Amino acid sequence: RHMGVMAQDLYAAFGLGEDECHINTVDADGVAVAAIQGLYQQNQEQAAQIAALQAENAALRDRMDALEALIAERR
Repeated sequence: RHMGVMAQDLYAAFGLGEDECHINTVDADGVAVAAIQGLYQQNQEQAAQIAALQAENAALRDRMDALEALIAERR
């Protein structure tokens, strides 16, 4: 048994191949590389967003600590 894309699906999605009955390995490899590049880009964007959210969370935590200290002083 094998698992893979059907020639008809590859041809319909990307218009690649000699026809809808054959898959050229270069085309299949190219689609795989393009998918990997897309996932890498998405990963980099998410990593940057996570870093920004972590920095924002730390700043908010610092502000909350300062406010709690101010409230404690006034009691």
